[in-house]
Amino acid sequence: MFEGFDLHSPQDFEELALTLDPRLFDQYRGTAPRNARTRYVYSSTELPAHLPIPQHLEMSFLEGAPRRLFFYCQTPPDKHGETPIVDFRVVYDQLDPEVREAFEQRGIRHIRNYNPPGKKVEWDLSKLKSWDKVYGTADPVEVCRKCRAEGQIFEMRKDQSLKLINQGPAVREHPVSGRKVWFNHAQVFHPEGPVLEAAYIARRQGTLRQRGMSVFLRSFHRMTSPFLSDETRGTQVTFGDGSTIPVRFIRHLQEVIWKNMVFFTWKKGDVLMVDNFAVAHGRMPFWGKREILVAWTD
Repeated sequence: MFEGFDLHSPQDFEELALTLDPRLFDQYRGTAPRNARTRYVYSSTELPAHLPIPQHLEMSFLEGAPRRLFFYCQTPPDKHGETPIVDFRVVYDQLDPEVREAFEQRGIRHIRNYNPPGKKVEWDLSKLKSWDKVYGTADPVEVCRKCRAEGQIFEMRKDQSLKLINQGPAVREHPVSGRKVWFNHAQVFHPEGPVLEAAYIARRQGTLRQRGMSVFLRSFHRMTSPFLSDETRGTQVTFGDGSTIPVRFIRHLQEVIWKNMVFFTWKKGDVLMVDNFAVAHGRMPFWGKREILVAWTD
């Protein structure tokens, strides 16, 4: 954490991030809606303030996940809105051996489905944006070209919805220490994950709004799941062989993550540098204004 520096704008933040690591990257292939502030600086998310963002290593489902992340506090949240962090090396160490071995032996498959430009789906909260927002073009031919160039497994359907599949190991070794890291979006992409996350947040914050959000997400999930197939759900995760990940595994994973979560309070001008091959981050719901910006390396 860098504190007390004379930073006042996204441009100041970009200059500092480039000084710390000149390999900043300006392509985003994740799921969250974001807006650009400079060439390399983006809003951390445009999701509404009341929604939780579970702990994750940024774009861990991609082979070329960012090596480092930089967060900058332009406007501190009025209340709550922390960016908690968790060491996913410790999470790996503390997982039940049954869970660890299942993921290590069978790998993991991340599935993302994006709507075509201009189409919205009200019944799937995991479809956060359309594929033109991911690839910066509304041309399906160009999107297919980019997918091939990136070695992406994809399917452009007849209705021009886009399916992306990323399959690989659920655990990686840290590039410096060689220590094993829990490296996936299992509890983020699993349909039960956000429901369980909301329950933890409701207990921590204790507010009527977050208790209500927890009840709503649980009820909404139960009502809509029969109408959302795994084939078209916005995000989905399975073992690498396509078999279902038990809910009890996700519940145990959430328990270990929350046991190791570290919270801090943002102050104006703070910059947090994160080793994205070791330390996960998330976002707590908040009240009032909040502007946290982000940059990342290749």
